[in-house]
Amino acid sequence: RLAKDIKNEEFRDQIYYAMAEIALEQGDKAEAIALYKKSLSYNVNNKQQKAESYLAIADLYYEVDNYVPAQLYFDSTFQVMAKNDDRYARVQNLSKNLADIAKNIVIIHEFDSLLELGTMSESELKKLAYDKLKEQEEAKRAAATSGAVAPNSNSPAITTTRVGALQDESTF
Repeated sequence: RLAKDIKNEEFRDQIYYAMAEIALEQGDKAEAIALYKKSLSYNVNNKQQKAESYLAIADLYYEVDNYVPAQLYFDSTFQVMAKNDDRYARVQNLSKNLADIAKNIVIIHEFDSLLELGTMSESELKKLAYDKLKEQEEAKRAAATSGAVAPNSNSPAITTTRVGALQDESTF
């Protein structure tokens, strides 16, 4: 309610961050991540707040060994965090050390997907192609309706419920 009040517009990033912290205290990590991301989306020029949100998300992904998004968020944190912040060296090291690991994980997922595609029949491949095309069209339609940009269908899934061509993306 506070976040939607027009007089609090310039504080929305901080409100969503506080809501994320509450969700985290209640053990709802997926909701916390969603709220941290909302905090980032409403952040205009508050680099310190942006660094806090990025770092919180990075740490949550890192805790569960989800290194691809963890690396991306550590890198984003590193880009906006003040150099005199006590956590700067840790963030820099994690961003740098996870870069190769994340790159290799993405390569493994791509190869696994290709291997799974190779085992599929022609009719299964056609159905998969049709389903993916339908997903892309629905995303474009939803983005056009909301005025947002459609997600890039060529980007790798950040988290998956299973490895392979039929990956299901989730937020956590």
